[in-house]
Amino acid sequence: MRRLCSATKAAEADNSGVVHGMSAQHPHASALEQRLQQLAAEISDATPKPFRVDMVRIHGGKPPVYSLVILSYAKEPLRRMLEQLLDRPLTCGVSSFMIRADEAQYILSNGQPKGLAGEGQYV
Repeated sequence: MRRLCSATKAAEADNSGVVHGMSAQHPHASALEQRLQQLAAEISDATPKPFRVDMVRIHGGKPPVYSLVILSYAKEPLRRMLEQLLDRPLTCGVSSFMIRADEAQYILSNGQPKGLAGEGQYV
C-alpha cells in the first residue's frame, strides 16, 4: 500500500477549481486555464487552447504563483486584455509571464475583487 505525504493529501482540488492547502485555498491551474479560455473567446480569439497554465508551488507555506503561456497566434490582444484586467504590466516576455495566487483568484472571480458586493460596495 502506498502512503501519500501529508502535503499531497492536503492539496486536493474540489469541484470549484480551488486547491485546498494546509492553511489556504488557491485556484487550480486547470480552472484558471478554463477561465482564460472564456476571456479569450470574449475578445474573439478562436484558438482552441489559447493559454497554458501551470501552478508553481512555493516552499515555506507561501501562496503559489502561476506560469501563464499565451499559445494563441494573436498574443498581443490577449496580453493587453490581461494587463488591463490585472492593472499592471506583464513581464518575462511577449508570451509568458507569472501571476500571483491573488491575481489568479481575481481572474476566476470575473474581475471582481474579493468582498465586492453586487452594487460596487465593499462588504
